[in-house]
Amino acid sequence: MASIIGSERLGNDVILHIKMPIEDVEKLKGCMDNIHLVSEDNANIESAIYERGKKGCTKYFLIPKPLRVGVNLKGRVSCLRHDSENKKIWTYIIDNP
Repeated sequence: MASIIGSERLGNDVILHIKMPIEDVEKLKGCMDNIHLVSEDNANIESAIYERGKKGCTKYFLIPKPLRVGVNLKGRVSCLRHDSENKKIWTYIIDNP
């Protein structure tokens, strides 16, 4: 898990100084652009996982009602998973056609 340990303004931008474990840096696989910073402290809308099939082998991540506005599911969908010591974080990226 990372922490912002400093910041400085540069016009309309902000330069962030981030402290994070080397394992998390390696997970970026050299990608240094198109990075979105999120804090799990901002995850304040409850959701659920719905299971179907034998022994719950199929799982659906439900999109909470307040977040469904303007969602067009016809675009390309990609996903990534981040495992921390005690949490699993899935991020879905939906391209708007």
